[in-house]
Amino acid sequence: MANIRINDLAEFPELICVCAQWSFDAWGKYTPGATVQKSREKFREHCNKDSLPTTILPMLGEKVAGMASLRTSDGLKEDLTPWLGGLYVEKKMRRQGIGKRLIKQIEGKAIELGFGELHLLTYDQSLSAWYSSLGWRRIGMDSVHGHPVTVMKISLT
Repeated sequence: MANIRINDLAEFPELICVCAQWSFDAWGKYTPGATVQKSREKFREHCNKDSLPTTILPMLGEKVAGMASLRTSDGLKEDLTPWLGGLYVEKKMRRQGIGKRLIKQIEGKAIELGFGELHLLTYDQSLSAWYSSLGWRRIGMDSVHGHPVTVMKISLT
């Protein structure tokens, strides 16, 4: 969508609560003790433009359509960094290229920060093929809090 602007969460801190709710609704079930409040605290730390962690938002006018984050870690394989995490696009906005655009923006941000590769994990095994179509490759399977995940990476060089 050409009329989507990508902005940093740092420019729209009032959207922390929206991001926190999306994150909790989508992935809270995978983390014991997760709460919306803890998610809010995490996203407050993501209000950075040129350092990790950071979150970007696709904006359609004044409406936010999703989010994606670049993090030092995603709670797995601490020796690997950085991680694409929290990729979320609102249901009614999906299948319009927004997710792909967010991934490319996060990849660009990782390059700007001097990283040569980027990692992700997905709980949804069906998403592996989609990420693969964007140049990511599967590097293994693991588990987070007992939930199976596919671990993937992409070379940025």
